[in-house]
Amino acid sequence: MKVLCMVKVKSLKALRYNPHRVDIEKVMAPPYDIISGEERKKLYITSVCNIVRIDYGEEELGDSKINNKYTRARKLLEKWIEEGIFIQESMPCFYYYTQEYTFRGSIKKLSGFIGLLKIEEFGENVFPHEETLSQPKKDRLELMRHTRSNISPIYTVYQDGERRIERLAEKEDGRPLYEFYEDFSGVRIKHTLWKLCSEEALRKISDVMIDKKIFIADGHHRYETALAYRMERKREGDVGETPYDYVLTFFANMKQEGITIIPAHRLLKSMVREDFIERASEYFEIEEVTNKEGLIRKIDSSKSRVIGFFSGDRAYLLKLRNSSIMDELIKDKPKVWKNLNVVVLHSLIIEKILGIDKKKAEKFVSYEIDIDKTFKAVNAGKAKAAFFLKPLALEEIRDVAFAGGKMPGKATYFFPKLLTGLMLYKMD
Repeated sequence: MKVLCMVKVKSLKALRYNPHRVDIEKVMAPPYDIISGEERKKLYITSVCNIVRIDYGEEELGDSKINNKYTRARKLLEKWIEEGIFIQESMPCFYYYTQEYTFRGSIKKLSGFIGLLKIEEFGENVFPHEETLSQPKKDRLELMRHTRSNISPIYTVYQDGERRIERLAEKEDGRPLYEFYEDFSGVRIKHTLWKLCSEEALRKISDVMIDKKIFIADGHHRYETALAYRMERKREGDVGETPYDYVLTFFANMKQEGITIIPAHRLLKSMVREDFIERASEYFEIEEVTNKEGLIRKIDSSKSRVIGFFSGDRAYLLKLRNSSIMDELIKDKPKVWKNLNVVVLHSLIIEKILGIDKKKAEKFVSYEIDIDKTFKAVNAGKAKAAFFLKPLALEEIRDVAFAGGKMPGKATYFFPKLLTGLMLYKMD
């Protein structure tokens, strides 16, 4: 008889900034993997207590095995705890987090709760949707080893049509812990964080989540890092349930309008064949478009799966002639995965037609979510060509994840991003 696996979600005594010691809006930071070197310098200047100094510290001349960004992160965390910059919650809580923003003329509100998710291998209750790279995991593992903390939550999505946790939070919602504004990528975002500490809230949230399947939206590298760290600690002799069996997690109900998915367009630095359009016509219906504005309009308005191609002087709309093309090209993947535009782009166009394998793609393919910046990169000669994609639907991502498929890296860009610095999970 098969044992039924269940999701275990629990509250935590979060380590968080003391609002009496810092300006909360000045100590937050975006996720480490979208911060440029220039943006990191600005965050350093914004506050001597900005979380980026721990989460994504700068390398320094003379760094060594005993003095480096990871050892500095550990010392800084210890110092801020000792000085009362960070305070620990006196009792276990869940936290309700909202982000209110306007995107392309629509007012939206992302909502969800933050708690601890019991770590498990992928495939039972927790599912990835993207491939990961080894270098980011190596970096995050070193940080976790030194700080013994989760510095930021992973972002997961579940489904509850009754919206029971949202209704509970709205009923309990009192004075927020934090309430502040942030400007991110030209969008004004209002961040609000509340505590949910009543016995009813703690019990009901855990009960609601127990039968849910969860997929990771953002934070694949950090989740896999948490798995690796747990394995390390178990090898050292830890037995039974330990703090390392859990990871700090944001849980968003997909039954809301606040989750925005932006496509990450592809820039090719070279390797674009002169006969690309001729070769592509074997697999795609191709329509030449007079200008870049028209290309984006056609992509946005198309009900079918299309890909835009721009090479500076010309723009084209590519529509796959028949889905059987992908069936013949890829035999061992679920149908829902093969139908994705981003998979067609990577497997058929980049790999088969252009001959750029995955290893070369790491060097020759870059990503940009801003449409204007993508066009400008090609026009300025920083890239030879660009491919434009339609945003994936949340349901497509869910279906691929639950079918066991993994999309190419940077297939999705969830917006807005969760802030780093809202709280930490100190494991010991």
